[in-house]
Amino acid sequence: MKFLVLAAILSNLSSYAQSSRTQTNHPDGFTVQHPQGWQIDTTGGRIVVFANATEFVSIEPVPNPKGLSAQQLLQTLEQTGHLGPLNKPAVSRPRSADAASVAAILILGNQKAHLLLSTRGPVATLMIAAAPAATFSQRLPELVQILQSFRFTPPAQQSRAQTNQTQTLKYKSLTDPREQAYSLEAPSDWQSELGMYRPTVGDYRAETSTRSPDGSMLAFLGDRNIGRFIVPNPAMAQYGVREGGTYNPSGSVIYSVLRYLPGQQFARYFLNRRFPGARITGQQDLPQLNAQLSAARYRYGNPNNSKMDSGQMEFEYQGKTGYVCATTEVFGGTMGLYFWNVVNLVGYLAAPASTSTAAQVSQHLLQSARANPQWVMREYRMQEIEAKQGMDSLHATNDLWAQTLAARS
Repeated sequence: MKFLVLAAILSNLSSYAQSSRTQTNHPDGFTVQHPQGWQIDTTGGRIVVFANATEFVSIEPVPNPKGLSAQQLLQTLEQTGHLGPLNKPAVSRPRSADAASVAAILILGNQKAHLLLSTRGPVATLMIAAAPAATFSQRLPELVQILQSFRFTPPAQQSRAQTNQTQTLKYKSLTDPREQAYSLEAPSDWQSELGMYRPTVGDYRAETSTRSPDGSMLAFLGDRNIGRFIVPNPAMAQYGVREGGTYNPSGSVIYSVLRYLPGQQFARYFLNRRFPGARITGQQDLPQLNAQLSAARYRYGNPNNSKMDSGQMEFEYQGKTGYVCATTEVFGGTMGLYFWNVVNLVGYLAAPASTSTAAQVSQHLLQSARANPQWVMREYRMQEIEAKQGMDSLHATNDLWAQTLAARS
């Protein structure tokens, strides 16, 4: 049940009952007490209990697979322009009790709202209470009482095994069987596949996927079908190398010719290939994550003037709910060439009742992944050999061109 993950956030709130209120037992698996005449909307995975367009309370799950603090996640949501049902509100006086929660005041025209964002694992909870600014102070106590009355219970058709799966999940360590390049932890009773795939000597691609026993959940890292890219330019076109083709300057790496796609655009590109026909339900850039990744990746300098872009996308595919987060990096090379690659690709696809568990598994795959130091050192040695071969090839080509020009002089 898609709202079950919110139960832990609200379980410590006191109950409230009043004779002027009515209780709604919703088929999605929750109950709420609200004034008579108020309505309930659950479109898009968000619960909104409202009297009208300006007075309401809302509660919704927010994916947080990177484990951002509440303050960081609020900044990310603010950049999208959407905070709950409110479109581009002004955010003022955000305050954090700790890394797991943040409160703020929202202003949108003549409307005022209080926001509370709480993070727990890979899924956060966003709660908003809104009313006209002129009467907000008087209406706030009742709005809070509505939020306090929420109770979440699994729907009747949801099995106990599904309800408790997040709490009972156990993991086992797995090692890449192809090159022993990396290891990670996956659920012990799930069907998992991992490996480092190498179409050419200098092109290595890690891929991990794990699927629940009933087939309702899939979590993945990387994709063996995604390699390295080069940005097309007019000079390449003169030699017949155009977007959609390949470029193989040294023989060790075959580049796909494709314009640079920042993280969010690449996520869309990936979905079209991996889940054709998927319907996108949400998307956003992640500049805060970019700043953190850049600080870590370029802490010893950035001689190639590289740039990273991260983005995330939510989607629906064949009755299931999916999520993908991608980080891409572009950097300059010699002779005005620009190359790019996918630094990180993580996501999941699950039945709506199981998205919180799938998100947890994706997060655990990512956090437990460790490279084999011996493989890394061996790869560096191979790169040295490939670089020398590439330079020898370039010098030989230059000599041949010099001889051709000498014959014309």
